[in-house]
Amino acid sequence: MVHKINQYLTDLSERQQFNGAFFISKDGEVVGSGGIGMANFEDHIPNQSNTQYYVGSITKTFTAIAIMMLHEKALLDLHESCERFFPEYEHSNKITIHHLLAHGSGVPNFFDPEDFLDTFTQRMSVEQILDLFIDKPLNFEPGEKSEYSNSNYILLGLIIEKVTGQPYQDYIDQHILKPLNMDQTGFPESATGGGNLAEGYEWVESKLQKIPVIHSTNLYASGEMYSTVQDLALLDQVLYTDKLLMASSIEKMHRSYFDPFGYGCTSGENLNKKYVLFSGGTIGYTSLVLRYVEEKVTIIVINNISHNLNVVAEELSRIVLNEE
Repeated sequence: MVHKINQYLTDLSERQQFNGAFFISKDGEVVGSGGIGMANFEDHIPNQSNTQYYVGSITKTFTAIAIMMLHEKALLDLHESCERFFPEYEHSNKITIHHLLAHGSGVPNFFDPEDFLDTFTQRMSVEQILDLFIDKPLNFEPGEKSEYSNSNYILLGLIIEKVTGQPYQDYIDQHILKPLNMDQTGFPESATGGGNLAEGYEWVESKLQKIPVIHSTNLYASGEMYSTVQDLALLDQVLYTDKLLMASSIEKMHRSYFDPFGYGCTSGENLNKKYVLFSGGTIGYTSLVLRYVEEKVTIIVINNISHNLNVVAEELSRIVLNEE
Protein backbone atom coordinates (compact mmCIF):
# COMPACT_ATOMS: atom_id res chain seq x y z
CA MET A 1 0.00 0.00 0.00
CA VAL A 2 2.77 2.46 0.94
CA HIS A 3 4.50 1.84 -2.39
CA LYS A 4 1.26 2.47 -4.30
CA ILE A 5 0.69 5.73 -2.44
CA ASN A 6 4.21 7.00 -3.04
CA GLN A 7 4.16 5.95 -6.68
CA TYR A 8 0.81 7.63 -7.31
CA LEU A 9 1.89 10.93 -5.74
CA THR A 10 5.27 10.84 -7.46
CA ASP A 11 3.56 10.30 -10.82
CA LEU A 12 1.26 13.25 -10.10
CA SER A 13 4.23 15.41 -9.22
CA GLU A 14 5.99 14.51 -12.47
CA ARG A 15 2.85 15.60 -14.33
CA GLN A 16 2.82 18.82 -12.28
CA GLN A 17 -0.49 17.90 -10.65
CA PHE A 18 0.64 17.66 -7.03
CA ASN A 19 3.18 19.66 -5.05
CA GLY A 20 2.80 19.60 -1.30
CA ALA A 21 2.52 17.23 1.66
CA PHE A 22 0.39 14.25 2.62
CA PHE A 23 -0.53 12.24 5.72
CA ILE A 24 -2.60 9.05 5.64
CA SER A 25 -3.69 7.09 8.69
CA LYS A 26 -5.79 4.02 9.43
CA ASP A 27 -6.99 2.96 12.89
CA GLY A 28 -4.80 5.66 14.38
CA GLU A 29 -1.65 4.32 12.75
CA VAL A 30 0.35 6.21 10.12
CA VAL A 31 0.11 4.59 6.68
CA GLY A 32 2.16 7.19 4.86
CA SER A 33 3.45 10.72 5.36
CA GLY A 34 5.84 13.05 3.59
CA GLY A 35 6.37 15.86 1.14
CA ILE A 36 6.42 16.01 -2.64
CA GLY A 37 8.05 18.76 -4.67
CA MET A 38 9.18 22.15 -3.43
CA ALA A 39 8.01 24.41 -0.62
CA ASN A 40 10.14 27.14 -2.13
CA PHE A 41 11.26 26.73 -5.74
CA GLU A 42 13.52 29.79 -5.70
CA ASP A 43 15.56 28.58 -2.70
CA HIS A 44 15.18 24.85 -3.48
CA ILE A 45 13.49 24.04 -0.15
CA PRO A 46 11.59 20.72 -0.38
CA ASN A 47 8.11 20.07 0.97
CA GLN A 48 8.04 17.89 4.08
CA SER A 49 5.38 16.55 6.44
CA ASN A 50 6.11 19.41 8.87
CA THR A 51 5.97 22.16 6.22
CA GLN A 52 3.42 24.85 7.02
CA TYR A 53 0.77 25.94 4.51
CA TYR A 54 -2.15 28.32 4.59
CA VAL A 55 -5.21 26.07 4.87
CA GLY A 56 -7.98 28.51 3.96
CA SER A 57 -11.42 27.33 4.96
CA ILE A 58 -10.17 24.56 7.23
CA THR A 59 -10.08 27.55 9.60
CA LYS A 60 -13.87 27.19 9.60
CA THR A 61 -13.50 23.78 11.26
CA PHE A 62 -11.64 25.39 14.17
CA THR A 63 -14.30 28.12 14.37
CA ALA A 64 -17.09 25.54 14.46
CA ILE A 65 -15.31 23.56 17.19
CA ALA A 66 -14.97 26.74 19.27
CA ILE A 67 -18.68 27.50 18.86
CA MET A 68 -19.55 23.95 19.96
CA MET A 69 -17.29 24.35 23.01
CA LEU A 70 -19.19 27.47 24.02
CA HIS A 71 -22.47 25.67 23.38
CA GLU A 72 -21.40 22.83 25.69
CA LYS A 73 -20.66 25.43 28.39
CA ALA A 74 -24.20 26.83 27.88
CA LEU A 75 -22.76 30.19 26.87
CA LEU A 76 -24.79 30.20 23.67
CA ASP A 77 -27.62 28.26 22.06
CA LEU A 78 -27.19 27.01 18.50
CA HIS A 79 -30.75 27.96 17.66
CA GLU A 80 -30.83 31.40 19.24
CA SER A 81 -30.91 34.37 16.94
CA CYS A 82 -27.88 36.59 16.49
CA GLU A 83 -29.74 39.64 17.77
CA ARG A 84 -27.94 39.81 21.14
CA PHE A 85 -24.57 39.77 19.37
CA PHE A 86 -25.40 42.14 16.50
CA PRO A 87 -28.40 44.26 17.56
CA GLU A 88 -27.46 46.83 14.92
CA TYR A 89 -27.71 44.24 12.11
CA GLU A 90 -31.11 44.47 10.42
CA HIS A 91 -31.45 40.72 9.83
CA SER A 92 -29.95 39.45 13.09
CA ASN A 93 -33.32 38.62 14.66
CA LYS A 94 -34.02 35.89 12.07
CA ILE A 95 -30.54 34.47 11.55
CA THR A 96 -29.48 31.80 14.06
CA ILE A 97 -26.02 30.52 14.96
CA HIS A 98 -27.08 27.24 13.35
CA HIS A 99 -27.80 29.06 10.08
CA LEU A 100 -24.33 30.61 10.12
CA LEU A 101 -22.55 27.33 10.90
CA ALA A 102 -24.25 25.42 8.09
CA HIS A 103 -24.34 28.19 5.44
CA GLY A 104 -28.11 28.50 5.60
CA SER A 105 -28.29 32.16 6.58
CA GLY A 106 -28.61 33.95 3.25
CA VAL A 107 -25.87 36.43 4.29
CA PRO A 108 -24.03 37.38 1.08
CA ASN A 109 -20.37 36.44 0.68
CA PHE A 110 -18.19 39.45 1.44
CA PHE A 111 -16.07 38.90 -1.66
CA ASP A 112 -16.59 37.59 -5.15
CA PRO A 113 -14.18 34.69 -5.82
CA GLU A 114 -13.24 36.35 -9.11
CA ASP A 115 -12.15 39.44 -7.18
CA PHE A 116 -10.29 37.54 -4.47
CA LEU A 117 -6.90 39.05 -5.22
CA ASP A 118 -8.24 42.60 -5.23
CA THR A 119 -9.85 42.01 -1.84
CA PHE A 120 -6.68 40.74 -0.16
CA THR A 121 -3.84 42.89 -1.49
CA GLN A 122 -4.60 45.50 1.19
CA ARG A 123 -4.85 44.76 4.91
CA MET A 124 -8.37 45.22 6.26
CA SER A 125 -9.73 45.13 9.79
CA VAL A 126 -12.58 42.83 10.78
CA GLU A 127 -14.77 45.92 11.06
CA GLN A 128 -13.95 46.87 7.46
CA ILE A 129 -14.75 43.34 6.30
CA LEU A 130 -18.06 43.49 8.19
CA ASP A 131 -18.91 46.75 6.41
CA LEU A 132 -18.62 44.95 3.05
CA PHE A 133 -21.79 42.92 3.66
CA ILE A 134 -23.63 44.09 6.77
CA ASP A 135 -25.87 46.54 4.89
CA LYS A 136 -26.63 44.26 1.95
CA PRO A 137 -29.95 42.41 1.59
CA LEU A 138 -29.99 38.68 2.29
CA ASN A 139 -29.71 36.38 -0.74
CA PHE A 140 -32.60 34.27 0.63
CA GLU A 141 -34.61 33.82 3.80
CA PRO A 142 -32.60 32.08 6.57
CA GLY A 143 -33.21 28.33 6.64
CA GLU A 144 -34.76 28.33 3.17
CA LYS A 145 -31.71 26.78 1.43
CA SER A 146 -27.91 26.91 1.52
CA GLU A 147 -25.24 29.01 -0.13
CA TYR A 148 -21.58 28.99 0.83
CA SER A 149 -20.61 32.33 2.33
CA ASN A 150 -17.42 33.30 4.15
CA SER A 151 -19.41 36.07 5.81
CA ASN A 152 -21.14 33.47 8.01
CA TYR A 153 -17.84 32.64 9.67
CA ILE A 154 -16.81 36.28 10.02
CA LEU A 155 -19.92 36.67 12.18
CA LEU A 156 -19.16 33.46 14.09
CA GLY A 157 -15.64 34.67 14.89
CA LEU A 158 -17.09 37.88 16.29
CA ILE A 159 -19.61 35.89 18.33
CA ILE A 160 -16.72 33.93 19.88
CA GLU A 161 -15.07 37.24 20.81
CA LYS A 162 -18.28 38.70 22.25
CA VAL A 163 -19.02 35.60 24.37
CA THR A 164 -15.47 35.01 25.65
CA GLY A 165 -14.09 38.53 25.83
CA GLN A 166 -10.98 37.23 24.04
CA PRO A 167 -9.65 37.87 20.55
CA TYR A 168 -10.70 35.03 18.25
CA GLN A 169 -7.10 33.98 17.61
CA ASP A 170 -6.30 33.80 21.34
CA TYR A 171 -9.33 31.64 22.07
CA ILE A 172 -8.46 29.15 19.31
CA ASP A 173 -4.84 29.04 20.46
CA GLN A 174 -5.65 28.58 24.14
CA HIS A 175 -8.53 26.11 23.85
CA ILE A 176 -7.65 24.05 20.76
CA LEU A 177 -4.08 24.46 19.55
CA LYS A 178 -2.23 24.36 22.85
CA PRO A 179 -4.19 21.43 24.38
CA LEU A 180 -3.49 19.38 21.23
CA ASN A 181 0.16 20.48 20.99
CA MET A 182 -0.54 21.85 17.53
CA ASP A 183 2.50 24.08 17.72
CA GLN A 184 2.93 24.26 13.93
CA THR A 185 -0.56 25.74 13.47
CA GLY A 186 -1.54 29.35 13.90
CA PHE A 187 -2.33 32.73 12.39
CA PRO A 188 -0.49 34.98 9.91
CA GLU A 189 1.12 37.19 12.58
CA SER A 190 3.04 34.17 13.91
CA ALA A 191 3.81 32.47 10.58
CA THR A 192 7.48 31.63 10.12
CA GLY A 193 7.86 33.27 6.72
CA GLY A 194 11.15 32.40 5.06
CA GLY A 195 11.45 29.36 7.30
CA ASN A 196 8.97 26.54 7.56
CA LEU A 197 6.10 28.23 5.71
CA ALA A 198 5.74 27.12 2.10
CA GLU A 199 5.47 29.75 -0.57
CA GLY A 200 2.28 29.73 -2.62
CA TYR A 201 2.37 29.41 -6.41
CA GLU A 202 0.02 29.54 -9.37
CA TRP A 203 0.31 28.65 -13.03
CA VAL A 204 0.07 31.78 -15.17
CA GLU A 205 0.15 31.16 -18.93
CA SER A 206 2.03 27.87 -18.46
CA LYS A 207 4.57 29.49 -16.15
CA LEU A 208 4.79 28.83 -12.41
CA GLN A 209 4.73 32.10 -10.51
CA LYS A 210 4.93 32.93 -6.83
CA ILE A 211 1.71 34.52 -5.63
CA PRO A 212 1.74 38.22 -4.75
CA VAL A 213 1.69 39.22 -1.10
CA ILE A 214 -1.83 38.80 0.23
CA HIS A 215 -3.30 39.48 3.65
CA SER A 216 -4.83 36.23 4.86
CA THR A 217 -5.82 38.05 8.05
CA ASN A 218 -8.66 39.54 5.99
CA LEU A 219 -10.27 36.09 6.01
CA TYR A 220 -10.29 36.07 9.84
CA ALA A 221 -12.37 33.19 11.28
CA SER A 222 -13.37 32.04 7.80
CA GLY A 223 -9.91 31.22 6.46
CA GLU A 224 -6.78 32.88 7.87
CA MET A 225 -4.96 29.95 9.52
CA TYR A 226 -1.90 27.94 8.53
CA SER A 227 -1.07 24.37 9.56
CA THR A 228 0.80 21.18 8.63
CA VAL A 229 -0.42 17.73 7.67
CA GLN A 230 1.02 16.43 10.94
CA ASP A 231 -0.90 18.94 13.05
CA LEU A 232 -4.13 18.33 11.13
CA ALA A 233 -3.64 14.63 11.87
CA LEU A 234 -3.63 15.51 15.60
CA LEU A 235 -6.97 17.27 15.15
CA ASP A 236 -8.34 14.28 13.23
CA GLN A 237 -7.42 11.83 15.97
CA VAL A 238 -8.80 13.92 18.83
CA LEU A 239 -12.20 13.98 17.12
CA TYR A 240 -12.44 10.25 17.91
CA THR A 241 -12.24 11.18 21.61
CA ASP A 242 -13.97 13.54 24.03
CA LYS A 243 -10.88 15.65 24.74
CA LEU A 244 -12.21 18.70 22.88
CA LEU A 245 -15.91 17.97 22.50
CA MET A 246 -18.49 15.43 23.59
CA ALA A 247 -19.37 12.76 21.04
CA SER A 248 -22.84 14.27 20.66
CA SER A 249 -21.35 17.64 19.69
CA ILE A 250 -19.03 16.06 17.13
CA GLU A 251 -21.97 14.16 15.68
CA LYS A 252 -23.91 17.44 15.35
CA MET A 253 -20.98 19.01 13.51
CA HIS A 254 -20.82 16.15 11.04
CA ARG A 255 -24.51 16.10 10.08
CA SER A 256 -25.63 17.47 6.74
CA TYR A 257 -28.15 20.21 7.48
CA PHE A 258 -28.25 22.15 4.24
CA ASP A 259 -26.79 19.53 1.92
CA PRO A 260 -23.83 19.08 1.94
CA PHE A 261 -23.00 21.48 4.76
CA GLY A 262 -22.49 20.54 8.37
CA TYR A 263 -20.71 22.74 10.90
CA GLY A 264 -17.27 23.63 9.52
CA CYS A 265 -17.36 20.64 7.19
CA THR A 266 -19.24 18.87 4.42
CA SER A 267 -20.32 15.26 4.27
CA GLY A 268 -21.07 12.73 1.58
CA GLU A 269 -20.38 9.24 0.29
CA ASN A 270 -17.51 7.81 -1.73
CA LEU A 271 -16.79 4.15 -2.58
CA ASN A 272 -20.04 3.31 -0.74
CA LYS A 273 -18.58 4.72 2.47
CA LYS A 274 -19.61 7.85 4.34
CA TYR A 275 -17.09 10.62 4.78
CA VAL A 276 -16.64 13.97 6.47
CA LEU A 277 -14.55 16.57 4.67
CA PHE A 278 -12.65 19.62 5.90
CA SER A 279 -11.30 21.57 2.93
CA GLY A 280 -9.83 24.92 2.09
CA GLY A 281 -8.43 26.94 -0.73
CA THR A 282 -6.82 30.35 -0.95
CA ILE A 283 -4.68 31.86 -3.67
CA GLY A 284 -1.63 29.60 -4.06
CA TYR A 285 -2.77 26.91 -1.59
CA THR A 286 -5.32 24.08 -1.40
CA SER A 287 -5.93 21.72 1.52
CA LEU A 288 -8.14 18.76 2.30
CA VAL A 289 -8.82 16.44 5.24
CA LEU A 290 -10.97 13.50 4.14
CA ARG A 291 -12.23 11.39 7.07
CA TYR A 292 -13.94 8.00 6.72
CA VAL A 293 -15.05 7.98 10.35
CA GLU A 294 -16.51 4.46 10.51
CA GLU A 295 -13.41 2.95 8.89
CA LYS A 296 -11.07 5.26 10.87
CA VAL A 297 -9.25 6.16 7.66
CA THR A 298 -8.04 9.72 7.15
CA ILE A 299 -6.39 11.26 4.09
CA ILE A 300 -4.78 14.69 4.44
CA VAL A 301 -3.29 16.47 1.43
CA ILE A 302 -2.09 20.05 1.09
CA ASN A 303 -0.77 21.75 -2.04
CA ASN A 304 1.19 24.98 -2.37
CA ILE A 305 0.22 25.24 -6.04
CA SER A 306 -3.47 25.91 -6.63
CA HIS A 307 -4.80 22.50 -7.71
CA ASN A 308 -8.09 20.74 -7.06
CA LEU A 309 -7.28 17.98 -4.56
CA ASN A 310 -10.60 16.12 -4.69
CA VAL A 311 -9.46 13.69 -7.39
CA VAL A 312 -6.19 13.09 -5.53
CA ALA A 313 -8.01 12.27 -2.29
CA GLU A 314 -10.46 9.99 -4.09
CA GLU A 315 -7.66 7.96 -5.68
CA LEU A 316 -5.79 7.72 -2.38
CA SER A 317 -9.06 6.53 -0.85
CA ARG A 318 -9.26 3.71 -3.39
CA ILE A 319 -5.71 2.65 -2.61
CA VAL A 320 -6.24 2.61 1.18
CA LEU A 321 -9.79 1.31 1.40
CA ASN A 322 -9.29 -1.41 -1.21
CA GLU A 323 -6.40 -2.77 0.87
CA GLU A 324 -8.70 -3.50 3.80
